[in-house]
Amino acid sequence: MTGAGAFMLWKLIPGISPGEKRVQEDFKKLKKEIKSNALDLVSIQKKELDLLSPRLFDLKGRKLKSGFFGTVFEEPIAQFAGTLYGSAHRDFAWVVQLANMEILYWRKKKQTRLVIDKTFVGIIDEMGNLKSSKGEILAQIQKIKGDYIPLMMQGEEVAGVFNPKLDAETELTSRMYHFIDSHLEGNQLVWVLALTYFIFLRAVFER
Repeated sequence: MTGAGAFMLWKLIPGISPGEKRVQEDFKKLKKEIKSNALDLVSIQKKELDLLSPRLFDLKGRKLKSGFFGTVFEEPIAQFAGTLYGSAHRDFAWVVQLANMEILYWRKKKQTRLVIDKTFVGIIDEMGNLKSSKGEILAQIQKIKGDYIPLMMQGEEVAGVFNPKLDAETELTSRMYHFIDSHLEGNQLVWVLALTYFIFLRAVFER
């Protein structure tokens, strides 16, 4: 990808210079893969978040490099595709496509850049803090508490995410969220969803 295409992707994901050709090409390929295997994604409403399943459905049997998240009824909600870098697979590029939203993650040297609908949101650091470009902590992923992972905003738990290290296959009726604050709106709700998918996709390379 050269010229205007490379410039657009560089602008899309701050921190990726035009010289990062492999990453640029990988995002292009990941989007193409999702498009070529496009599912009829169901648009989910806030009141229906308790129907999300913690299971990751694999489309191609490729060790969860591509697949989808769904509801407890196996309706596809978000399609994903990703690639891992390095021998330890600690760096990655992921694309998550929802019916009405696109989320991109690019991790390098323990820092994950988060872009939602072509807008740079911030960086998820090694401690699980989502920080804006100004250094403001927007949300936090906490340590595992029993069978769920707390998400916090402004010092308060706003969601409890199913621990992906547990076996969701043995309990088909398991829910993605143990609880989620019903007062979340707008960007806060979007950030919770983006961090939730990050938790599950991160678990892919921690296995």
